[in-house]
Amino acid sequence: MNTQNRTAGFSLIEMMVTIAVAAIVLSLAVPSFRETIANNRTTLLANDLTADLTVARSEAIKRNAPVTVCKRNSDGTACNNGGTWNDGWLVFNDLDNDGVMDGGREGVLRLHDAVQGTLAVTFSRSRVTFDARGNAEGFNGTFKVCQGDLVRSARGRILSGTGRVKASRDSNGDGYHEDSSGDAFSCP
Repeated sequence: MNTQNRTAGFSLIEMMVTIAVAAIVLSLAVPSFRETIANNRTTLLANDLTADLTVARSEAIKRNAPVTVCKRNSDGTACNNGGTWNDGWLVFNDLDNDGVMDGGREGVLRLHDAVQGTLAVTFSRSRVTFDARGNAEGFNGTFKVCQGDLVRSARGRILSGTGRVKASRDSNGDGYHEDSSGDAFSCP
C-alpha cells in the first residue's frame, strides 16, 4: 500500500495561468467600466442642470416675473458673465429682466456648486432668462456636459425658445449625442 503525502493546492503553472486569465479579463473590463462611470457622471450633472432650468421656468410662471439662470461668481452671490459654467450657476428672480442679480427682492432661488474633476459644462450664452410665460426666447441652444475627452460619454440638454428642456440623444446610432442642430458633440 502506497502512502504518499499529498497536499491540496495549486501548482505554480496553474496559478500563473489563472493570473494570466484574470489579467486578460480585467484588461477588457476596465475600459468599459471607465466609460460607464463617465456616462453616469455626465448624466448626473446634466440631470442637475435640467432640474435647475425646470425650477427656473416653473418659478417664472408661478411668480409671473422673469427668472434667470446664469454662470455664478465664486461666492455664489452674483452672475459672472466672464466665468464659465464650470464655476457653477445660480437661479434668481430677475424682476427688472436685465440678467444681473441686483439683490433685495432679486434673491437666489437655487445655487449649484462648481463642477468637480474633469467634468465640464458649456453653453453658448452666459445666461438664460425665462419670461412670465416660461419662454426662453433668444436663449435656445444646447448645454453640453463632457467628462474629459470621452466624447461618447458627452450628454446634453437642449433648451428651446419655448423654455422646454429635453435630453440630447444619439439619433443616427454612431455612438455620439447630437446638439440642437444635429451636429455630433465634441469635447475639449
